[in-house]
Amino acid sequence: MSEAALTSKGQITIPSNIRKSMSIKDLKGMLKSPPGVSVPVSDMRMGGD
Repeated sequence: MSEAALTSKGQITIPSNIRKSMSIKDLKGMLKSPPGVSVPVSDMRMGGD
């Protein structure tokens, strides 16, 4: 069984056999933020303004 992994940079690594069996459209909406949690893009940038 293949497993996805979370990298130290906060990125998700999805194994190639899973990527090949699914399309981007199938993945849309799988990872939703909990209600009330949002972070502005400006706060995500390194060295921010």
